[in-house]
Amino acid sequence: WSYDGKYFARITKAGQDDAAISVYDSETCGLLDKKSIKLPCVKDFSWSPGNHVLGFWVPEVRDIPARVTLMQIPSRNEIRSKNLFSVADCKMFWQSKGDYLCVQVSRMNKNKKVSFCNFEIFHVRQKLIPVDNIELRDTVIDCAIEPGGTKLVVIHGEGARSSASFYELHDAKGQLSCLRTFEKVQVNTVSWSPNGRFVVLAQLQTSSDGVLEFYDSTDMTLMGTGEHFKVTDICWDPTGRYVTTGVSSWAVKMDAGYTLWSFQGKCLRQEQIDNFGIIAWRPRPPTLLSTEEISRIKKDLKKYQRTFDAKDRMSQSKASKEVIEKRRKLAKDYASYRDQKAKIYESEASQRSSLRYEDEMDNTDGDTVEEIVEVLIKEELIPIE
Repeated sequence: WSYDGKYFARITKAGQDDAAISVYDSETCGLLDKKSIKLPCVKDFSWSPGNHVLGFWVPEVRDIPARVTLMQIPSRNEIRSKNLFSVADCKMFWQSKGDYLCVQVSRMNKNKKVSFCNFEIFHVRQKLIPVDNIELRDTVIDCAIEPGGTKLVVIHGEGARSSASFYELHDAKGQLSCLRTFEKVQVNTVSWSPNGRFVVLAQLQTSSDGVLEFYDSTDMTLMGTGEHFKVTDICWDPTGRYVTTGVSSWAVKMDAGYTLWSFQGKCLRQEQIDNFGIIAWRPRPPTLLSTEEISRIKKDLKKYQRTFDAKDRMSQSKASKEVIEKRRKLAKDYASYRDQKAKIYESEASQRSSLRYEDEMDNTDGDTVEEIVEVLIKEELIPIE
């Protein structure tokens, strides 16, 4: 399906000489322009999540190189094409807004064996759609583009020698750059927060400890780590503040259950459930704010933060005064009650003496025990100039 549901498409006889892509109009369910798009040997295609653009790739046929092509629908104009050589396979995945198309290309050597991998990055929103290239001599385990952002995370290598590389697809100079590579990571899955910035690198569906690493891609810092034994699934909540990991009984018979984490890697809740299958978050409706309003809020966030911090201090000060006044009233009421009972006690002294058949010498000096209790009301740091 296209991003807005206006079109849907299917591929027929993929990889064969008479292969074709058929695009249909969802209103009429009729074939667009009453004919399919004939693309001999086409292998796969993918819709852009941001506009009516199809991305597809065709393998090498005899002396004709493989190619990746972007085609506009319904005009069928090829807006960008890139020839590729020594191609074993291609995998396409889009950025969530359709700003970038990343094509993972597995390359063959002269012996027709996969020897290395590279990424072709199509900058779809830019003029003439430039294409950047990332070449890796390792096996690519997993990769994912930041939702709505410009970062790419690639896990590559084998076993304990795996590495996780963070790339900026469009830096301040408008170029692709490698931000940082974390070496010797024991992970095999990239899971981005739905709002971008934060990412979890996890070790899923293995018999090992189930390593979880929580990163902030803004400054490339490892915020926290965790473990969930035999973890099979990972799922972010729509706000990007929490993430759940689960061990499904469909895959693992023992230790089924889930763990709830903060985006910083703090374990908030852990529960084992018999016959646990899957856990999912309730969808969140789209925001009513426009992209410009969201950008303005993020830009002025520090100004808003100062305003809300001042309100928090006022509310805390008000709460502290209320607590003090309440305690003073309780102390005053207790003192009044005690004085009242002390007078009654003194008035009954003769009666007590007659009942005991002896003189009573009242000595109340030791009846009162004074105790000082210190309670922290507010803590404030004052810089000393």
